[in-house]
Order: sequence, then C-alpha cells, then structure tokens
Amino acid sequence: MKRPPLFRRVPFALALSLAVLGGTGCGREPTVTGHMRVRHGDVWEEFPTSASSLVRPHAGRDSEFDLGPVFSFCHSDNLSAERREDSRGLCVYVDFELFAKGSGPAEYAIDGAAHVPGQRYQGTDDDVHFEPGPGHSPELKAAWTQSFCSDGDDEKTAIQQVSGRFVLEENSEDRLRGHLELTVQGPTAGTCPGDAAEVTLDFDLQD
Repeated sequence: MKRPPLFRRVPFALALSLAVLGGTGCGREPTVTGHMRVRHGDVWEEFPTSASSLVRPHAGRDSEFDLGPVFSFCHSDNLSAERREDSRGLCVYVDFELFAKGSGPAEYAIDGAAHVPGQRYQGTDDDVHFEPGPGHSPELKAAWTQSFCSDGDDEKTAIQQVSGRFVLEENSEDRLRGHLELTVQGPTAGTCPGDAAEVTLDFDLQD
C-alpha cells in the first residue's frame, strides 16, 4: 500500500491497471478475493475471483488535494498488467469521515442511498452525495459502485440503494484484513451501468 501520487481524476482502465500492478505483483498471492457481479436486465455479468485494491488513508493527506475514497476495490474481465481497451469491470468504494491505521478491529453497517454523478473518469469522494439510512454506521462516510468499459452513457447521475457491512478483522499499522459485503439496487453508475450489483470480498492488505 504505497502512497499514491497526487491526482484528482484518472481513467477507470488506467486506475485498474495501476491497482493491479500494486496489489497482486509477480509471484504474490492475490490480496483480495471473492466475487462481484452486475445485473443487466435478467442477466448477471460475473467478474473474476481476484481483485485489485487501493487504500488511501485520510490521515496526513495534503488538504489541497482530494485523493478519493479510502478503500477502492476493482474487478475486471482483464486482471493483468497489460491493459485492454475493451476491458469491462466494476469498482466499489468505501469512504470514511476519518480513518486511522492501527486503530484496531471494527465493524460498520452500510445502509443508505448514494447519488453518483455521471462521469467517464473516477471522481473524488466529494462528487458523491450519500444519504444514510437508519442502520448506517456514522463513521462510514459513503459506499458506492461504478461500472466501466470503453464506451457507454456516462451523463446521468445514478441513485443507488446500498446495504451491507464492512468488517476490519485487523487494523494494525502494517496490515488491514477484513471483509466487505455490499448489495446495490439501482444503476451501478460509470460508463456501463447495470441495474444492480452484488459484492462479496475478503481482503488482506499489508505494507
């Protein structure tokens, strides 16, 4: 989990490529496993059982830059260092009001509506408006998804009803290990939005 360069927006495919290189390196076991799937009408589109990841803890960040949500997980039909122009996939984001490494185990409930603006490129967390439901954990700022592909309609704001949980079984200075479950009802946003999504991931991220 190296400190990312300072930037505001990157193309989906480029972000995925960078995250794959950083998250699964040569000869290493995948640090994120599980599944993501997106529903298009009556058909579910399944993605591979290993994922890329990116973590940007809020503590110590330059206030002049918005580096985006704390946790990003992406699945694609092309999890390799060689990016394809026709790659399709889904990214899920989990953001916090304040997140500190080393603060110990915790569990957060996800319950609310995410308003995700239509855009071809990955936005900052400030671009997403989240309305928490009655069961939502207040420490968790927002959770949402964005689909991506080489073309598609990216002009409409997507309103997603999201529910699930984010569990940190270990949160130490050099390791973040846990589990994410997320159900999305409504457009998955991004360039190739589906009608719904389901996410189940286990992650073990070490410095």
